[in-house]
Amino acid sequence: MNESNQKSLVESHITEICPSCGSSMDNNFGYVVWCTECNYNINPSFIEEKLNKLQKIYKNMGDKFGKATLNKILESKTIEPTFSWFRLGTFLVSTLIHGFSIFCFFTSIIMIFHWYEHFWYKVIGPILFGISLITRPKVYKLDKNEQILPREEFSSLYQLVDDIAIKSGIKKVNGIIINQDYNASITTIGIRRKKILYLGLPLLSVLTKEERIALLGHELGHSANHDLSRSFYVGTAIRTVLNWYLILAPERPLHHLGLFEEISSIIMKVVAIIPYGLFLLLVHLSWQDKQRAEYYADLFGAKVGGTEASISLNEKMLYSDIFHFIILKTAVGPYRTQFFSKLNEAIIEIPQNEVLRRTRIAEMELSRLDVTHPPISYRNKFLENNYIKEPLINSSERLNKKIDDELRTLENEVESKLVEGYLTSLEY
Repeated sequence: MNESNQKSLVESHITEICPSCGSSMDNNFGYVVWCTECNYNINPSFIEEKLNKLQKIYKNMGDKFGKATLNKILESKTIEPTFSWFRLGTFLVSTLIHGFSIFCFFTSIIMIFHWYEHFWYKVIGPILFGISLITRPKVYKLDKNEQILPREEFSSLYQLVDDIAIKSGIKKVNGIIINQDYNASITTIGIRRKKILYLGLPLLSVLTKEERIALLGHELGHSANHDLSRSFYVGTAIRTVLNWYLILAPERPLHHLGLFEEISSIIMKVVAIIPYGLFLLLVHLSWQDKQRAEYYADLFGAKVGGTEASISLNEKMLYSDIFHFIILKTAVGPYRTQFFSKLNEAIIEIPQNEVLRRTRIAEMELSRLDVTHPPISYRNKFLENNYIKEPLINSSERLNKKIDDELRTLENEVESKLVEGYLTSLEY
């Protein structure tokens, strides 16, 4: 070993004294220096995240009721959805919203066909018809840039996903889309409610085969857990009433408007209180069910991939900051074609001291993947309380290698999108 390498090795790991309690602190080069005894400097870069109105609602509810909801679920004999007044209320409010949309549509048709009877029919009819079109229940559609993977070219990946669905007793997915996110999700599109699974290639690349199965199980679990907010009836009601609010109260500064526009804008914002109130009511009524659904999906993932894999998956999901840092290094550094190898190295080389720091932050600040999810510490506690040692699915090394080979064909395309997206963001 030459002198420069020896120096680098020494500098990469030294010990400091904690100014708060006097304990020794490991200094791993490139990572935060903190005290494991008193948590001194545990999160020096913490900045309160900026949240929109909906996110603030979910965060406040999570802060107030998250612990009680976890305890209720832990004490419950089943996590399956059962009758509750909250679920009934969610259906009733959704029915009210859809009923108003239907009322606007048919009333407008009657007025338009009888426009000659009253002058106001000529004015109100077209307005109501326009409102009914704008605020009609909308279904998700694929973006023009989203391409479903062909089954014949990605047969091994589809085979694993289908196997999880079959052995779990749920319907197969209609398609898989690979994107550049450090995340995964499942949704339904179109009138025929086709089930589409979204998988972020960067996330898949850092998972073990057991964690990958747990991830797939978690997402498929969402399609089997009867989450009201994901259902067509309630989901479209939430989006409809949110559209009403956004139309009536668009974000625009009043001082740039004329007097008449200012007055009309104020009136519209007053009227917007009604759809906003309905929106708040729906969010509150469905919140507990949404939390239950997330725990259910975790348990579903553990059943097919194992509890240990589900817990380590949750912890790896918190490494999105490392993912973004590697994008930066790839985009501005000399590693334009090494994003995935650098990301894997960064995840593998995280010192145990840093893993412990992130775990404690997750517990202290109730860290979430997003504000609609229960905190990671709550989810892991739930998984430990429902420990599953023998998973339902155990993919062979041969199948796993085939899946890796299939996914590797997408790396260059995904890497290019990540770099281009980052460089574009610098221009604004």
